[in-house]
Amino acid sequence: MQHPLLQRHVGIMKNLGRDGMSTDESDHEELGTNVVARTRATRFYVLAPAWRRAEVGEFLDAIDTVSFVMRRSSGKKSGSFLRTRIHSNSRPRYSKRKAFIPGLPLNTYRPSWIDGRTDLDLVVCPTPAPYDFSHDPRLLESVARYRI
Repeated sequence: MQHPLLQRHVGIMKNLGRDGMSTDESDHEELGTNVVARTRATRFYVLAPAWRRAEVGEFLDAIDTVSFVMRRSSGKKSGSFLRTRIHSNSRPRYSKRKAFIPGLPLNTYRPSWIDGRTDLDLVVCPTPAPYDFSHDPRLLESVARYRI
């Protein structure tokens, strides 16, 4: 998170850690049975943690985009680049991982996941103060100036 306008989010990113991030699932299994799938690039479907609110995913996607643009414009070749990931808003896909991050702000958790918890105060321990998952409007404007 090298962009100066992202520095205020360093704390929440550390708290989310690896278990707070989404994973993806490719359509690789379709290659054997679907002729059309063999003629296009592999698709990767986003699998969000079942406990995480959708708005947090959108917040993280913006950070990924900014990081990608900054890395590409710097000329660095190491590491993997973003791949096309498909989000399904009508029927979201969730990771099968049971792990969740306790102690995050309440607005980090998906309301339906929170509603089903009987151990909210003992195990989940959300902080009541909401986190502001918005980005500074100047962020995307500043990234648009980079050449990739």
